[in-house]
Amino acid sequence: AYTVVVYNGNSWERSDVVKLAPPTDETTIVGVKDLSTGLPLTFDIDADGNAVFVANRVPSLGYKTFQITAAAGKTATTLRSMPGTAASNSQFSVMARADGTISNIRDITQNKELVNNNGQLPFNDLLRVEGSDASKVLYPIASKITVRKGKVVTELVIDRERSSFPTTVITLYNGIDRVELRNELDPAKFPFVGGSNNWSDSYYFAFPFNISKDFKVMRGGQKWFDTLPDDYLPGARRDSVSTQHLIGFTDGHATALVAHRQAFHWVYPSYVSTKVRPKGAPAEFPAIMTGKFPLPEATIYSRAVRFGEQSDTHDLGIYNIWTTEPGVTGNMVFEYAFADSGSFDTVGAWRMGSDFDLPLRAEYVASRPQELSTSFFSVDQPSVVIVDVKSLSDNVIHGEVSSAPLDPPVNKSFIVRLQEFAGKRSKVVVQLPRKVSAASVVSITEDRKVADVDSISPLTVTINPYQTLTLRVDLDQ
Repeated sequence: AYTVVVYNGNSWERSDVVKLAPPTDETTIVGVKDLSTGLPLTFDIDADGNAVFVANRVPSLGYKTFQITAAAGKTATTLRSMPGTAASNSQFSVMARADGTISNIRDITQNKELVNNNGQLPFNDLLRVEGSDASKVLYPIASKITVRKGKVVTELVIDRERSSFPTTVITLYNGIDRVELRNELDPAKFPFVGGSNNWSDSYYFAFPFNISKDFKVMRGGQKWFDTLPDDYLPGARRDSVSTQHLIGFTDGHATALVAHRQAFHWVYPSYVSTKVRPKGAPAEFPAIMTGKFPLPEATIYSRAVRFGEQSDTHDLGIYNIWTTEPGVTGNMVFEYAFADSGSFDTVGAWRMGSDFDLPLRAEYVASRPQELSTSFFSVDQPSVVIVDVKSLSDNVIHGEVSSAPLDPPVNKSFIVRLQEFAGKRSKVVVQLPRKVSAASVVSITEDRKVADVDSISPLTVTINPYQTLTLRVDLDQ
C-alpha cells in the first residue's frame, strides 16, 4: 500500500475532487481509503489513468492522509462510453445540441435552469471577431457527442473534428456543487488573420445565463466583489472587466456564477459584435463604442485569445510573428465552472472561485504522517482569508548571503496577512501550529508596529470591512 497526503491551500475546510496518478507506470490504482475515518472511498479511473475521488473535509491550510492500493497492470478507464446528448447526476443535468453548443444546465436540487436559450448566441458558442466585426467559425464535420459515466464522474464529451474548436468536456462530480467545462482551441487550425484590415482576431466563448434583466454584475477582484455598474467611477471604461477567480450575475432572487482558471477577461453583451454583416453592407460603428448599460441580457463573453500572425513595424514593415509563446505547443485549454444560488452569497462565491482555481494537491509520501489530518493555519470567520504566511523578512545577519546563510538561525518570527472580503467588521481568532509568545499588528510594509492585537491566547484581532491586516507573530521555540 502507498500513503498519499492531500493538501488544501485555502483558508477553510473543504470537500473537493482529487486526481491522482498511479504510483508507477506499471501499476493501476485499485483502492482508496480515508485513513482518518478508516472508510474506503468510491473512485473512478479517468481516460488519463488517474484515480478520481472526492476528499471530504480536508482541513484549512492543512492536509488529510489516504491509503492507496495498487496492482500490477496497465490502467484502464472505468468510465463507460455511450452515445447521447444528455448527462446527469443527482445534482445537475446537462444537454448539448447537435451542433455542439449547450442547451441546458439544470440544477436539479434547486429546480433552476442556468442557460438562457434566447441570448445573442448559444451557450458555449465560439465567437470569432475580426477587428471589430463578427465572423463565422467553420466546422467541417458534424459534432460527435458522447456520454462517459462512472461511479463518481459523469462527462459529456463534444468532439468537433478538423476544426479550430476541437473539444469540449463537461464534467459532473458526485457531491460537488458545480458543473465544470473544459474547452480546447487548436491554434494550428485558426484561419489566416487579415479580414477587415486588422492584424488580429479575437476569440470568445459565449455564456448566456438565465437571469432576469434587472441584474447586477458581481466582479470578483483580489480583495472583494464589486457590484457593477454601481461601483464604476465616473468616466470608467465599461465595455469589459477582468477578474481574479469568478464573475457572477444576480437579480437579488437568482444568481449565476462562473469561475475560471486560464481566461480572466470578460466583455459585456452589446460591447462586442455577434452578428455577421451581409457582404457589401455599409460599415458600422464598432460595438465597443455603441454598447451601454443597462446590459440587454445576462450574458458574458470570455475572451480566450487575441490571435495574430503579422504586424506592421516601423523598421521592418510587415513582419511575421511565428509564435507569441515560444516552446508552447498543442491545444490551448480554457477551464470554467458554473453554479447557481438564490440571492448572491459573497462567501459561497468567493470560496467557489478560489477552490476551482486552486485544486486539492495530492502527493505520495515515503512514510505515514503522525497526525493523519491536521490544519496548520486557520481563521474562524468565513469572510476572512489568510493570504500570506512567511518568515519575517528582516532576519539576515549583515554580510551573509540571505538565500544560503552560513549558520542559519532558527526563525521564530512570522508574518500572517489577513484579508476581509465581505464588508464585515469582526473579531478573528487565528489558529497557528505552535504557541504564540508575542504578536502585534504591523504596517503592510512590515517595518513598524501600528496596533496591539486583542489577545495572544488565543490569537485574536479585530479586522475592519475590506481591510488587509498584517500580523507579526513570534512563536515559542
